[in-house]
Amino acid sequence: MSLTSRTDSFYKPSLLANNYIIETKQIVKATTASGTQTLEFLNTRATDNSGKLAPQEFEVVVPRFSLDQGIVNSYYPPDGHQDEGRILPHIVFNVRMLLI
Repeated sequence: MSLTSRTDSFYKPSLLANNYIIETKQIVKATTASGTQTLEFLNTRATDNSGKLAPQEFEVVVPRFSLDQGIVNSYYPPDGHQDEGRILPHIVFNVRMLLI
């Protein structure tokens, strides 16, 4: 188990949070004067010399909390930007209390 922490100023994943398995295979064919040549690429594991297709697992992690944009007046830094380490990010709400 890996214990890591990451802070993103803006992060919108294109996949839903989940564990995924991917297998890739690419076939390249070229026609030359001497005939057709075919080359096949498979995703394999670096520790496996068998040359067999090896599924690869990866995890998509998304933010666990979000705020309704209607209660946010302004925030800094804007999405996709960062500032110097000496400047703290901040947020201003349209309401006095956040009801959870």
